[in-house]
Amino acid sequence: MGLPPHAMSHSNPENPMLTWKMKDLEPLVIHAREAKEHRKTYVEQMDNIAPEPALHFVKDQGVYLMSNGTPGMPNPHGSGCHVVYAIGHDPERNENWYDHGRQECGGDDFVEKIPLVDGERGIKEGCTSLEIHLTPKHMEIRCTAK
Repeated sequence: MGLPPHAMSHSNPENPMLTWKMKDLEPLVIHAREAKEHRKTYVEQMDNIAPEPALHFVKDQGVYLMSNGTPGMPNPHGSGCHVVYAIGHDPERNENWYDHGRQECGGDDFVEKIPLVDGERGIKEGCTSLEIHLTPKHMEIRCTAK
């Protein structure tokens, strides 16, 4: 899967990996699968592609995953949609979230689609973590049992 050219412009080649706990992602996967409608990424909008159930990999105010189902999954801790931050990338818990996001994902904001099958496979196989490994041109998704 290719990334936008700007997504890794300031990447940290020694640690281009983001990690989520699989148990935290399960509600997002269920929401995306059960939603009747789904949000499009920018590319899907521009290319007029019908969206499918997926997770959105987002870098803006932190680095996180969210369901693309609409209406959005309610945030159990406040307003807005429920998101699950990558470990070390939550603005409310991690003092250096901005620098970490810039080092690992580049300086620009983005939204990339993660096929729902990756999350479903991880849950089915009993994985404990979902990892996204970034390179300047690709994104590799791995489910791991650590």
